[in-house]
Amino acid sequence: MTKIHIWLALILTILLVAPLNWYFPNTPLFLVIIGIITKFCLYFLGILVMIRLLQYLKDRTSYEKQLLEHLKELKNEIDRQEK
Repeated sequence: MTKIHIWLALILTILLVAPLNWYFPNTPLFLVIIGIITKFCLYFLGILVMIRLLQYLKDRTSYEKQLLEHLKELKNEIDRQEK
């Protein structure tokens, strides 16, 4: 996980959590702060997991492409040796 991923998750979390904080005037400030912190943590962790999953899928597909290329090369070598 790089710093870019963490900053991206932080910015996306702020953009998601900030507009969702609509509370009634009679709600205690403590509950508002706890709600904001809870939402922020959950969204931040969710976004980090999503970014990591996307990075994993990208790495896996590139690994599978390399594996297929190596298998094709191996098949071509075997075909050449049989001739």
